[in-house]
Amino acid sequence: MKKRLPQPHHLLRLAIGMICALLAAHSSFAEKTPMQEYVEAMQPGWNLGNSLDASPTETSWGNAPATQELIEQVAAQGFKSIRIPVTWNQYVGPAPDYTIDPAWMDRVQEVVDWSIEADLYVMLNMHHDSIWMRDMPADHDAVLERFNAIWSQIAPRFRDYSNKLHFESINEPEFHDADDATQIALLDELNISFFDIVRGTGGNNATRPLVLPTLRTNNSQQYLDALKDTIEYLDDPNLIATVHEYGYWPFAVNITGVTKFDGAAKDWTMSGLERVNDTLVANGIPVIVGEIGLLDFSRVDEGVQRGQALQYFEHVLSYLQSTGMTYQWWDAGGFFNRSTFDWITPELYDYMLACAQGRSSTGATDLVFVDGEAPADVEIPLNLNGNSFVSITDNGSPLTEGVDYTLDGDVLTLKTSFLEQYASGEYGVKTVLETNFSSGLPWKLFVRNLGKMVLAPATTTKGLDLVIPTDFGGDVLEAMEAKYVGVAWPNPGPADWTSFQRYKENYLPNYAGKAMTIKNTFFQSTNNDPIDLIFHMWSGRVVKYRVTFTAGTVDGDADEWVVYDDSLVGWNDWASWAPRDLASTTTVQSGTNSIEVNAGAWGGVVLGHNPWETPVDTSTFKTLNFWIHGGSEGGQNIGVNVGHPNPEDSNGVIWGSATTVRPEAGTWTKVEIPLSIFGAEGWSDINRLSFQNFRGETAPTYYIDDIKFTSSLASNVTFIDGAQLSPNTLSVDRGGFALNRRARTYAQRVTVTNTGTEDVFGPIYLALDELSSNTSLANADGTTLESAPIDSPYILLTDGTIEPGASINAVLQFSMPRSGGITYTTRTIVGGENP
Repeated sequence: MKKRLPQPHHLLRLAIGMICALLAAHSSFAEKTPMQEYVEAMQPGWNLGNSLDASPTETSWGNAPATQELIEQVAAQGFKSIRIPVTWNQYVGPAPDYTIDPAWMDRVQEVVDWSIEADLYVMLNMHHDSIWMRDMPADHDAVLERFNAIWSQIAPRFRDYSNKLHFESINEPEFHDADDATQIALLDELNISFFDIVRGTGGNNATRPLVLPTLRTNNSQQYLDALKDTIEYLDDPNLIATVHEYGYWPFAVNITGVTKFDGAAKDWTMSGLERVNDTLVANGIPVIVGEIGLLDFSRVDEGVQRGQALQYFEHVLSYLQSTGMTYQWWDAGGFFNRSTFDWITPELYDYMLACAQGRSSTGATDLVFVDGEAPADVEIPLNLNGNSFVSITDNGSPLTEGVDYTLDGDVLTLKTSFLEQYASGEYGVKTVLETNFSSGLPWKLFVRNLGKMVLAPATTTKGLDLVIPTDFGGDVLEAMEAKYVGVAWPNPGPADWTSFQRYKENYLPNYAGKAMTIKNTFFQSTNNDPIDLIFHMWSGRVVKYRVTFTAGTVDGDADEWVVYDDSLVGWNDWASWAPRDLASTTTVQSGTNSIEVNAGAWGGVVLGHNPWETPVDTSTFKTLNFWIHGGSEGGQNIGVNVGHPNPEDSNGVIWGSATTVRPEAGTWTKVEIPLSIFGAEGWSDINRLSFQNFRGETAPTYYIDDIKFTSSLASNVTFIDGAQLSPNTLSVDRGGFALNRRARTYAQRVTVTNTGTEDVFGPIYLALDELSSNTSLANADGTTLESAPIDSPYILLTDGTIEPGASINAVLQFSMPRSGGITYTTRTIVGGENP
């Protein structure tokens, strides 16, 4: 049967010249040993992961049985070597013979034969057998006997194979309950025993390349030194060292907030590889990086963000090429599809091939966010890596330097005039730019229209995941923190030493499904105290969400920033000029205290966030919430406002547009004011809040309690400029539609009923929110200006009063829909000249 080969690839032709390019790249070596040349000829390599190493059977971990066609396709991709991890344990009989199941030995040999026939260099090992070998400190003789017995059967079975087959003693060895010195000694014993067994079987095994690992295949200096000593002791020219490379652990699994391949992540990774080069390669010991990858990266935009992962792979693979270390890609089935033979992550394949030819340029990021409300220039630092910038294109069309972008050294700036075309319409990726250089692959920039991210309330039972309906607004999640409210340490979650949670293990965004899942694995390591979840977004925004626990129920709601709860929380009242008592017990909404204010003419209470406290990003907050009590008289005219720092005056404040509330006598009233009313929605640095008597005379005593900012939108109990959304005492019933052919309108009768026990005083308005775009309200009296959401059409129902149980009728007249039905939601608004 004719074998299906990959589609032509624009880089596939590069693979033909890999070996030649590698030889040129390593011309700096004075002399290469035959074994160094052997290792370089293996570049690049691929792991048949989670197949023959799976347990209890080859297919237990999700992959179909390996086929000859798969092996041929691996070779066709340009790979020169294959590592075949094999777990032998479940196929080994009892002591003292430890006989390997003949059927399993035949199966392993079959895959080796296919690989040799495909002209691949082949590494065969003992893989997850390292698990039972960890007991060696406590059960030394039994472990060593079992290890020796297995290699005493593998080695003679393949004795006559060519030296394109090599053996690896054991994968990632480590031992329980022993210090490093003891573990190093035990590994040395195993490696020497392995060497003696294989060499003792004669034939081609007398000179077969043998691969020896460091402890844990780790690149710490003491482990490299120990392996170097072992290899020098054995004094055999056909020995190879091996280590594994999965990057800086916090970066590789997205924990502790290390999300970028720079700083610690880059320094730690490269210093480790440099130790390998300086200790082994520079001393004539060839090295295979038997596994390479990132622990939590298998597909684009998972634990490690795409652009950061590509920077890592480009940098690391290029370094390995330049030093003559061969890498073998760890693939457990998540990169190369073993059925269709297509790359699930084709860009990684591109970089594997490109790195054989030289460096590619990258950017500090591949994400460009365009604020839909306020587009601005975006700077992208470039990592030129020895290349020079050539051009930048948008769907093949070149951008104009000086107009669409500028380049200052290695900093690319995309101009507002270019980006603003992508600041409207649906949120998310609007276009993909390609930044082109003198050599290597282009660096892609994903331009995303950015709106507001909103997390809705959610509930679950403790023991299950919490799924939060989420509108990401075109943003991309970078990391998530979790902190107990008001507690510095310990942190919630499995790793209480950091507030940052591990991606996928504890949380996972679902952009297509518009949901954020907080995993049960996270809740299992929490107590019942409230938790603030802090979502760090790649746009730079921070979104907060609070989780509370009640009788086995987990409730989540938009985050809040508490200003006052029995006392000021991280705030002060240093600028107030009205007599006040911050711990009044005269009347309280909740808890034990409230703020009592006795304001003279124009007197006010001004609250400020303490300058020594960590600044709070307020850009995602939507609403100011508080409770107010009018005292014995009520009717005060209290101006409410928020402010933020003046960038031109370190001591100055820029205030928003004040609005007023008029509390009732003898009762607490909840007040929710959208920050848009102040013109403050989107402000990232709110740090002032004022309550001022707007009358030129002394105001009766009033009280304030439970002050906070929240990310949720204001509900329908808001006082704004004398207009109050009715607190659900007015119900709206809609009739059917009637067509007026002459006027070309649809009419609909609505009935508004006072279902409460008190009069509702006019003026009373009916607003239509979310009116479908296929029509308009023909008899609208205006659109809402003050009562959020704004720009909704409304009609005036009455200037009079609706008594309890009474109703009032009105007719809504809609323009003829162009297509589809008419949809909207209703809102009743009470008071004010224009809602």
